Amino acid sequence: MTETGVPTSRGRERGRCRLARNFPTCAADELGPFGFQQLDVCRRAVDFLGRGAPLAERMPRGYASLGDQLRRAALSIPLNIAEGNGRRGADGVQHYSIARGSALECAAIVDACGALGFAPPEDLAPLSERLERIVSRLTKMVLK
Repeated sequence: MTETGVPTSRGRERGRCRLARNFPTCAADELGPFGFQQLDVCRRAVDFLGRGAPLAERMPRGYASLGDQLRRAALSIPLNIAEGNGRRGADGVQHYSIARGSALECAAIVDACGALGFAPPEDLAPLSERLERIVSRLTKMVLK
């Protein structure tokens, strides 16, 4: 029964997770249906997506697949954050974990681009810093 005295299904309080006691609500319950857009980590991920695109475009001949991989991994970050925001419990955490893995993949690609000399360090450093913040926040969300 809720605070207003309205019964809920199977005696659970509204917004309580069916999967685990550790995850009482999903983020969408607190932030609204498009609440992922309010999350700082999602805004940073979208920012990285836009800033990483030029690097993906300048891959030299023979490395186009590396650019494609950067684009896919960079897009995966905000998409999985949005998906995780709408899920409850361990399901949501799984999507945040996938987003974290994609951010780490992007970081490895940025490092590889530096090692291969595809971009100067001053172009790559801001991308790496953004990814470090994204990974840090997603790590906290996964371990919550």
